[in-house]
Amino acid sequence: MKISRLLGSLIIGLVSVSAALATAQAPDRIFYKGVEKMLFSNPLEEYYSADKEKRPRFMIEPMVVSSGNWRGYVATWVISDGKLYLTKVDSWLCPDPSVKESCQQVELGQLFPGKISEGRILADWYTGKLRVPDGEQLQYVHMGYGSTYERDMTFDVKGGEVGEPEIIDNTKRELPSPMDAMRTELEKLKDSPLGDQPAFGAVASTKNTERPQSKREPRSGLVIVPGQGVFSVGTKRKDLEAVVGDGEEGSKYEDVYFVEYPKAGVQVSYENGKDAVHVIFLYNNQARYESFVVPKVKTDKDIDWNATPKDILKAYGKPLKDFSDDGPARSWRRLEYPGIDFLFQGGKLGRIGILGPGGN
Repeated sequence: MKISRLLGSLIIGLVSVSAALATAQAPDRIFYKGVEKMLFSNPLEEYYSADKEKRPRFMIEPMVVSSGNWRGYVATWVISDGKLYLTKVDSWLCPDPSVKESCQQVELGQLFPGKISEGRILADWYTGKLRVPDGEQLQYVHMGYGSTYERDMTFDVKGGEVGEPEIIDNTKRELPSPMDAMRTELEKLKDSPLGDQPAFGAVASTKNTERPQSKREPRSGLVIVPGQGVFSVGTKRKDLEAVVGDGEEGSKYEDVYFVEYPKAGVQVSYENGKDAVHVIFLYNNQARYESFVVPKVKTDKDIDWNATPKDILKAYGKPLKDFSDDGPARSWRRLEYPGIDFLFQGGKLGRIGILGPGGN
């Protein structure tokens, strides 16, 4: 039986959610005509696109990774004399991932040995567009570079040669809904050189630093933000288990299989063949899951396990779907929103669901 049909027959149905990397990203910087601006493009990733193995595992700080900077660095660029140059990469490299003292700040000479001229690198590998937002922010989107500003300057680049910018006036066009903007950013991430393996996930580090992986003990006491970090759809199983420890194999179906992590209070279904997160459930002493440790959870709208249906409605507004039993007491109720759902039993929030944008 297809899992989608099975879940559709359950009272406790599943829901659509935020996907991998559901976080606004820290942009690179670029100097144009002497003025520093944000850059909503990442030319450095194209340098590593032909050979992912040579891409270092960049970290924003020693032994620190962030869902708000999936690539692990902030690069500084300059447009000068019609050419694009890289001048700095703010990041850290840790040759021995288990020893913080091994970490060193990145220097251009490490990344481009023998290619530095006048303290900068000509980005002759890059052909594509540069998006430089300008003016006041018109709409914030909590995903990638989905936020919109008054203007966009877009530059066409061919082998490091930069053309004159095209100016797009966003105040005179209809803006996409935040949800549509999020979907657009998701597609960009899927098509990026790193695909679904961001820098804080499964990207290769310096060669010969891999160690044999021993069994990872289950972990408890986790603080979870639904839809962010490894608790996102599309995350590889090995990356999630690096956080929660090894799980217990559960039910299997023709399209997905389930793994339970009782000490983390998490149940996950993974896509067969991809070992990528398809569904995540977080439990709060719900029936049949009383043995699960209750994780510390807070959503992006500050909802935790103490929330009531009224709190959910106030924070998220009108739901896409509002399910409940037919009785006047409403012994169970499920509120579904884009990116998350909430299941109440006996008036208590017992489960938070995280699914992909396609829903069930």
